[in-house]
Amino acid sequence: MSFDANSYDHDARIHATLSSVGFIVLLPVGMLIARYARAFTPRWFWPHAVWQFLIAGPVIIAGFAYAVIIAKQVPALGQFNDPHKKAGLALFIMYLCQLFLGIVSHSTRGPRLFFFLHRSPQRVLHILLGLAIFGLSFWQVRYGYTVQWVTYVGTPVPPSVHKAWLALVIIFPVLYVLGYAFLPKQLSQEAASRNKVTNGNGDSMKELNQA
Repeated sequence: MSFDANSYDHDARIHATLSSVGFIVLLPVGMLIARYARAFTPRWFWPHAVWQFLIAGPVIIAGFAYAVIIAKQVPALGQFNDPHKKAGLALFIMYLCQLFLGIVSHSTRGPRLFFFLHRSPQRVLHILLGLAIFGLSFWQVRYGYTVQWVTYVGTPVPPSVHKAWLALVIIFPVLYVLGYAFLPKQLSQEAASRNKVTNGNGDSMKELNQA
C-alpha cells in the first residue's frame, strides 16, 4: 500500500480532534456533573454515567480507532512504540476500566474505607482513577501537539491550540475544587438517605447505592 500524505494528514487531524475533545473536554465535564449534581440530588449517577458512556465514549472510541488507522498507514513506525502511542493505549484501557469500576462501585456496597465519608474502597479507587485519567490526558494532548504532530505531520499547530489547552487545564481543576464547597450539603443529603434506609425505605436504598 502506497503512502498518501494527504490522507495521513486528514486522518491525523480527525484523530487529534476526537481524542482531545473526548479526553480533555467531555470526560472532565462528566466529572463535574458528578461533583456538582451529587450535592443536589441522590439520583446524580445516571446523568454522570450516560454522559461518560454514551456521549464521551463514542468520541473516545472513534479517536482511538483513527490512531490505529494512521499507524497502519506507515507500518515502519509501528503501533505502540513511542511515548504518545503507549500513553494513548494506556488511556484507552484506563477509560474502559473506569467504566467497569464505575458500574461496580455504584451498584455494590462494601466496607467503608473512610468511615466519616462512608466511601467504599472501590469508590475511592474510581475517583482516583478518574483523576489519573484527567492528568495523563492533558499530558498526552500536549505531547501530541508539541512533539507528535510536528514529528509526523511536519508543521506546528496554531497558537490557539496551546491557548485552548492552557485554558482547559486551568478551568477544569478550578471548577472541580470549587465543587467541594458543596461537600457539606452532599454529606448531609447522603446521611438523610442512610437514615431512610435504616427506617426501611426501599427507594432510599437505591439512592444510597448511588451516593
